[in-house]
Amino acid sequence: MHTIIDCTFRDGGYYNQWAFERTLVQNYISVMAETGVDYVELGFRFFAGDKFMGPCAFTTDDYIRSFDIPKRLGVAVMVNAADLTNYPEGPAAAVHKLFRQRADSPVQLVRIAAHFREIVKLEPAIHALAELGYLIGLNLMQIGERTPEEIVELSRVASDLPIEALYFADSLGGLDPSDVSNIIASLKAHWSGPIGIHTHDNMGRALANSVEAIRCGATWIDATVLGMGRGPGNVRTEYMLIEMNRLGIGKYNITPLLNLLNKHFVPMQREFGWGPNPYYYLSGSYGIHPTYIQEMMSDPRYGQEEILGAIEFLRTNGRDSYRRSFLDASRNLFTGESRGGFNITNWAQGRDVLLVSGSPEAERHKDGVAAFVRRANPVVIGLNLTKVLPDELLTARAACHPVRLLMDAAHYRESPVPVFVPVARLDASVRGSFADVKMLDYGLTVEPGAFEAESDYAVAPAPLVAAYALAIATAAGARRILLAGFDGYFGDDPRSHEMDAIFDVYGQSAKARPLVAITPSRYHVPQTSVYSPDL
Repeated sequence: MHTIIDCTFRDGGYYNQWAFERTLVQNYISVMAETGVDYVELGFRFFAGDKFMGPCAFTTDDYIRSFDIPKRLGVAVMVNAADLTNYPEGPAAAVHKLFRQRADSPVQLVRIAAHFREIVKLEPAIHALAELGYLIGLNLMQIGERTPEEIVELSRVASDLPIEALYFADSLGGLDPSDVSNIIASLKAHWSGPIGIHTHDNMGRALANSVEAIRCGATWIDATVLGMGRGPGNVRTEYMLIEMNRLGIGKYNITPLLNLLNKHFVPMQREFGWGPNPYYYLSGSYGIHPTYIQEMMSDPRYGQEEILGAIEFLRTNGRDSYRRSFLDASRNLFTGESRGGFNITNWAQGRDVLLVSGSPEAERHKDGVAAFVRRANPVVIGLNLTKVLPDELLTARAACHPVRLLMDAAHYRESPVPVFVPVARLDASVRGSFADVKMLDYGLTVEPGAFEAESDYAVAPAPLVAAYALAIATAAGARRILLAGFDGYFGDDPRSHEMDAIFDVYGQSAKARPLVAITPSRYHVPQTSVYSPDL
């Protein structure tokens, strides 16, 4: 006998704060019953917090009773172990705060998501739930990080607890079928009850891992519609049911599910963007918590090189549990003082310095910018590999992000233009790629709220090439700093706020030079026109 739990609204709620439309929830419940799924896990049962969350974050009994739920369909909710173990009056009191007697509740199954270190502390909560009459599922998180010996010991502890099913979750999405087989073998050392699996699809193995689990004796399987779930998502319910039919395990009717999927979940996937991609693949490979990737992909400040740089940082720093502080740190690879080997004093003394960034406005006005450069002969610094101006009009380039430098190394080698680079911040692989490039070693240190431009290094408030180039131009003795291609962003885009904050900090620094945008810009800087004869 196999048990399928669809946990779409519980796992998918990470994208919309668990605020699903009532009509969708009712439609979903009806379809799940018609399809033949055993349980729907309608959400979490959280305590009240300090931010808005929708009804599927609390999944109260009254909320569940407001729907027409067919008798054959079971209802489950999940609680986080930390909410129980950190409750001031203790785990058992937390259970009694969240749950009433099973006979008075529409919930049959309560699942607890727990890390290994939390299991012993959870025992009072598990016994309290059992005394209330609930079936209990214990979900072991991040099992891929545990040794076989630890898993065997956990199976011994679990065998003495009143739980219905012992689950393991591939929380970081890095398991393969052989890992699944070994984990189940370890769990069976002492546990003789049902085993369940919850898979994530970072590396495209969610379905294969679930099928392998069944082959090895697992009988409880999690899935979500269209794979909806945090980060890369989960094994898809529709795929899992097709496989169950193929294996002769059940007879599931997927027709109504496909209608639900196409009508409601395909549009939601377009809106929220869950599903596998190379970043999630890397996170699964390196054991990085998928929320890091999800957060970066939803933050427009993170481009390709920033995400790759953060992944490289997180490989060895706080990778397996999500902490915003680690994500912020991953964006800052420039802590600590770092001096360069190039003394920039008087490099552009008394001359205008033009900073050129690749952008739609710079491309639109590139002929005007080129004509101005030929006429006025400013010092010209191209940011990264901008192609707005030909090489012969550039005095130098500036680049500072190690990942982007590594990706662009071949292009720099093909160009005769020297490049300002904080060499001390580059690892050996990047330095080796730049062996044939004329590098001007100007150091960079990042310190929020600070701006300094010294003869051989800069202190900037963010690790952005625009801030680095501002410091270069300032330390070089610029008369004015002209900006081409600094378009800015529409609306309340955080990238605009970040760049305006840099300009504000720069303007308050002791050595600040006048800034003038010569192509259209949404930033809060003075503007003129590249076509003005008085420029």
